[in-house]
Amino acid sequence: MSGGILIALTDPEFRARAEKREAERQKREAIEAARAEAEAAVQAEMAQHERYLASECEAHLGELIVKADVSPEASRRFIETFRQFAQWCEMVGVPCLPTAGSTVATFLFNLWKDGKSLGVIRRMARAIEHVHDLERHWLDRAYINAAVERISELRKTVH
Repeated sequence: MSGGILIALTDPEFRARAEKREAERQKREAIEAARAEAEAAVQAEMAQHERYLASECEAHLGELIVKADVSPEASRRFIETFRQFAQWCEMVGVPCLPTAGSTVATFLFNLWKDGKSLGVIRRMARAIEHVHDLERHWLDRAYINAAVERISELRKTVH
């Protein structure tokens, strides 16, 4: 048995294959190290971009709230009015914050069915939008605007 090992160790072909396997192993290790380094660099860059975007979003949302042109008293009234919407949401089993624009539209149509005036409906819509802005939740206003417009048209034809 020891003679076979000695031949294998002295066989130039065997040595060449062993050296080739070692070179391939080192190449795989180098590729894996380069891949890990590249992944770490990409993650660091992504983290930097996320921090930048977060700061930009924060600044933009702050500007929106400052530009809202709503007095503290009006803000308090909006929040109080919003409570009615929150109670309705709880009753029908949907979240009030954040909520879908279609949920708000359904609520506004229910107010119309209950005989509320267009002014009350508009005030409720604005209150819901205001609270979403304060809480920095996105709200699809297209549904709300369409509902208020349709209610306005219906009030002209029905009443």
